[in-house]
Amino acid sequence: MEYNQKLRSRFLIGVLIVLIVSLFVSAAVLVTLGMRQNKYDSAIKSANHYFTAGDYQNAIVEYENAIAIDSKKESAYLKLASVYINLGDYTSAISVIDRGLALISSEQLTGKKVEIQTLVSNASKAEAHVMTLEEIQEYSSETGLENNVFDMVASYTYTEYYRDYGNVSGTREGSKTIVNYVNAGFKTVYYDIENKKMIDDSTNMPYANVKPAEVSFDNLHRIFSSGGEKFAVSYSKLQELFGDTLKFHQEQQTGRYYISAEYKNCKIHVETDKTGNIVSENAWNKLEPLSHTGFEADEEIDGKVKGYVQDAMTGKGMKADMKVRERGKKNGTVIDKLTSARDGSYTFGGKQGKYTIEVSAKGYITEYLDVEIIRNQTKVGKNIVLSPEVAEGEIRIVLTWGSNPTDLDSYAYGKSSLGINFNINYTNTIVRDVGNLDVDDTSSYGPETITITDTGASFEYSVVDFRAEGTMGSSGATVKVYLPGESAAKVFNIPSGSGLIWKVFKYENGNITKINQLTSDTDSGRFHIGGR
Repeated sequence: MEYNQKLRSRFLIGVLIVLIVSLFVSAAVLVTLGMRQNKYDSAIKSANHYFTAGDYQNAIVEYENAIAIDSKKESAYLKLASVYINLGDYTSAISVIDRGLALISSEQLTGKKVEIQTLVSNASKAEAHVMTLEEIQEYSSETGLENNVFDMVASYTYTEYYRDYGNVSGTREGSKTIVNYVNAGFKTVYYDIENKKMIDDSTNMPYANVKPAEVSFDNLHRIFSSGGEKFAVSYSKLQELFGDTLKFHQEQQTGRYYISAEYKNCKIHVETDKTGNIVSENAWNKLEPLSHTGFEADEEIDGKVKGYVQDAMTGKGMKADMKVRERGKKNGTVIDKLTSARDGSYTFGGKQGKYTIEVSAKGYITEYLDVEIIRNQTKVGKNIVLSPEVAEGEIRIVLTWGSNPTDLDSYAYGKSSLGINFNINYTNTIVRDVGNLDVDDTSSYGPETITITDTGASFEYSVVDFRAEGTMGSSGATVKVYLPGESAAKVFNIPSGSGLIWKVFKYENGNITKINQLTSDTDSGRFHIGGR
């Protein structure tokens, strides 16, 4: 009896020891898993920071670190592939996805691979096809000039580039300094000119209030607005845009053909074919401000703001009346009155401070623009979009944003009042009896406008960072929704954070429900991300 009790006691003690050991092992495993998750999240966060800043090489290193920490999580593979897509290295992008698919069964990875393969196919077709003169003329028929970019180049000093695009280190090459704003898709060049010192030799960086001698863009979509299926600008269209200032040249040493012209206090140079047509959106280019000095304030003003008044339905400039008051005082004393020019341009100069500008035109809904005058600075891109008064049975949605990212896309997707699925976006601009994409802006600021004509429809509205530039959360994007019979729009401002999709609101039974979330869930079946 006593012997059996001893055996039972020993058995219970053994079980207890096993349980304690198991608990310790489980706790150790959980701690290890938690530490690994923290390391993974830290690597992803660091990589996202580099990606957003345009530092792709360090982003690659950190995403690879995340994969090394946990090779069975799909997010690092997806993001690393996006880095390679931005670099135009589709082979590496597919290789990354294949590495992930070898370890993970993932619909997102499979969808990403299909997306990259489509980009490769489209790029190959574009390279294989040589446009005829008739095609060039057709594609360039709707081409215009991006006035905001010319205003920026004509007036921005290093201080203002720093303010709008962040601190990017410069590279000294002999007598010049090159500052590359990778994430914004352009670089600036500074060097001493006309016996004026532009570069601080102690830092190899430009002085604060000097303008660059040159600005070059990675993509001509930043300079030319193109409504064509493919990018091209015929010589005859260039003559129409630049008039008598247009000149055609050939460099003696390189044999390169290019045009030069003057527009909005800038001189522009762009590479062409031998007949003067621009046939590649990646052609060599540079813009030069005609004046290289900094902002010169007169006795009456401290600083300036410049921008455009645009029609929400066309994206084109328009004349409007503008009344300036102290910030927030919509009915206060009018400090100044302006009228935008026929192309929509305006300039307001004043004492340093904050102001509200009332903008109105007959047949349009009045809007208010808040601006700030900063001493010795000119701020461009302060645009305001006017929507025509909304007709009964219509809903108008207007998206605007800042200089980055270059291309945000609007999506309205859901069911019509007849129960038919629809998705209005740049690939499907007209849905009969439901609505239209009225304006598709691909080169910063907007507007991008959708008009819904079926008010019995149920739909969600989202905004997509099409080129996956990763800066949408800091873009200052705003969505305004105009409903019939209402004098003011419902306004949604983008939240800060990272993400390629901004889910803005849901419309159902005549009611708007706010969502206002940034996400990286690309939902490849619904949205198009990664390049046209």
